[in-house]
Amino acid sequence: MQERIRLYLDLIACSQPLLYWRYDAKGNLLESTCPTEKMLDDVFRATGALDEALHNESGLPMILGSNSLLRWIAERNAGETDDVSLHVLGPFFANEVRTEGVKWFVRQAHLSDSEPWNRALTDTLLSLPALSVQF
Repeated sequence: MQERIRLYLDLIACSQPLLYWRYDAKGNLLESTCPTEKMLDDVFRATGALDEALHNESGLPMILGSNSLLRWIAERNAGETDDVSLHVLGPFFANEVRTEGVKWFVRQAHLSDSEPWNRALTDTLLSLPALSVQF
């Protein structure tokens, strides 16, 4: 399974590099390809996207996001054991975004009172790809 995921990530990286994350059934982060892992994991949790993915019983891939700005694609994978892995791609922007919109998001998310941390988060978010998503 992991080999197929790596191949898929290599293929989509030719167009838009997407970050890959894998969580266990309790929401513990098992692995990611994100250089700012802690920061974007905090965003994923704070937006409620992780809880939504963990509690979705449909078994279908999900597009997650608490607002019109950031999105993730997630799928739960029930293995041969009772453990459930959550595979996540993202975050990405659903549309092109301007710096002002990202700064607004960082203020609204209120993940930190540290101005340097908020600037770093803004810079990290501005580096994310924008993908067109049709609903």
